[in-house]
Amino acid sequence: MNIAFLVPHLKNSGGNRILFSYANGLIELGHTVTMYTRSKNRVRRTIANFLQIGKPSWFPLQAKVVRVGEWKSGKIGFYDHIISSGYREAIALMSWDGSCGVGWCLIQHDEGLYHGPRDVFDTVLKSNLHKIVVSSWLADVVRERAHQESYLLINTFDRSQFFSSEKPIHDTIRILILDHTYEWKGTNEAISMVRTLQKKYPNIRLVGMGRRRDDVADLYDEYHFDPPQSQIQSVYAGADIYLCTSWDEGFGLPSLEAMACGTAVVTYDNGGSRDFAFDGKTAFVAPHKDQPALLERLEMAVTHPERRTEIAEQGRLFVMRMPTWKEQTQHLVGLLESTKTNQ
Repeated sequence: MNIAFLVPHLKNSGGNRILFSYANGLIELGHTVTMYTRSKNRVRRTIANFLQIGKPSWFPLQAKVVRVGEWKSGKIGFYDHIISSGYREAIALMSWDGSCGVGWCLIQHDEGLYHGPRDVFDTVLKSNLHKIVVSSWLADVVRERAHQESYLLINTFDRSQFFSSEKPIHDTIRILILDHTYEWKGTNEAISMVRTLQKKYPNIRLVGMGRRRDDVADLYDEYHFDPPQSQIQSVYAGADIYLCTSWDEGFGLPSLEAMACGTAVVTYDNGGSRDFAFDGKTAFVAPHKDQPALLERLEMAVTHPERRTEIAEQGRLFVMRMPTWKEQTQHLVGLLESTKTNQ
């Protein structure tokens, strides 16, 4: 099959990691994949397209990358399948009315919450595009808001990059959080919770990891700014607890990666986490945006090391039983091959 992806950008993000992993997997299975993205600078995109330069440095993307100035069908050509990955790209694909191939929308979040107008995103949900969702929660969102069924293609992780290793011996309890600039990611909440607990348990060490800002090291006891991909596993594995205070997640890839690295996860029920984080079994889970409950579970994870270790191990075992990227790519191929025309 000849397949195109429409992506907003090539920046380092969890959503792009998913897209690029599928692109590479499809190529390894013998399919042709082209990644389209927008670039406003005509000179730069012309040079980049001609020389095939400017691929993401953070991911070994094998697909051809083509930059366009705007989303027009004439800029794309015809493909067996075109997969959009954001609501703006989906809106453009909807307007082409199947003229470029079978249209799909890979839904990785409820973009009506934080990323764009609710009514516009709901238009995408209600469209005739075939919809793939990355979590059971998003399948519920499509069902409730559009009264449609979608294809569930749950996210997974790269087992060669994220794996459990022996925990370093230290006298502190290392709590890792993801530093982010979006309010709904809850970074400030996480910092406040950990600082509150440090007053009772001074052996706690707050560790931050992020790539959006490099001037916040004073907020943490230890800060890893935009670490190389080869070092992220050691940051996860070096923590005793990964604290996720994100209010809503389409899936929540960092929590899954932390679990794969043998680290106990403390998280809100943020939607996407429901496919792998089960309270008292594979993670410590508090109700949605319930700060006192999350602080209570974080304190439990801090003060009960045997329970923390048990849950971390159960979480690791659970995620290791999840499908591999190869298996999910084969599942994607089956979905595409079974859908020949727009409904």
